[in-house]
Amino acid sequence: MAAKAAIKDVGRAMDIPYAMSTASPRWSPPAQHHAGAGYRDSAQLREAIEKDGQIRELFETARKLEGMVRNSGVHAAGVVISPRPLTDLVPLHRTKNDEIVTAFDMVAIEKMGLLKMDFLGLTTLTILTDALKLIVQTRGTPLTLEQIPLEDKETYQKVFHKGLTSGVFQFESHGMRDVLRKYQPNSIEDLTALNALYRPGPIQAA
Repeated sequence: MAAKAAIKDVGRAMDIPYAMSTASPRWSPPAQHHAGAGYRDSAQLREAIEKDGQIRELFETARKLEGMVRNSGVHAAGVVISPRPLTDLVPLHRTKNDEIVTAFDMVAIEKMGLLKMDFLGLTTLTILTDALKLIVQTRGTPLTLEQIPLEDKETYQKVFHKGLTSGVFQFESHGMRDVLRKYQPNSIEDLTALNALYRPGPIQAA
């Protein structure tokens, strides 16, 4: 919880009027500051705390909550793999959807030596399957994905060179489209290289 979120939540719990607890610029710390820095840097905030006991209680409570986890989330496709029952190694809890998940985040899980795998269910695969079925229905020609040539120059020129990749998994973001238009890939190896390089790690290292 950042300073403003803590102040806002505590204000709601204390039934302080919304306008006062919604981190108003008049007296709350700037977004980039923690509450202590806001108190030090803002004369308006210091004055509000010194004059109003309710605001002082709000501020002191919010400072205690600042930096704590506000709520938990569940990774959409993360699966933790362990050589032993997870109940022996990490705390678990059951979500509102009756899913059993770890109470530690993925960083802590990996530091413990457990394996976290992402198993993605892709709508793209369903679309490809439906497209193959439609080809059979409309043209009477059975087709498999393995039969589609990877060296089709027309596809590279008309689709990838122009960045017309909406709906193409891993190639549909605006940034990736710019990369495709710039580098003009002409082979599956080019696409593989661009996909590998256009990842957070390589980009940050560049």
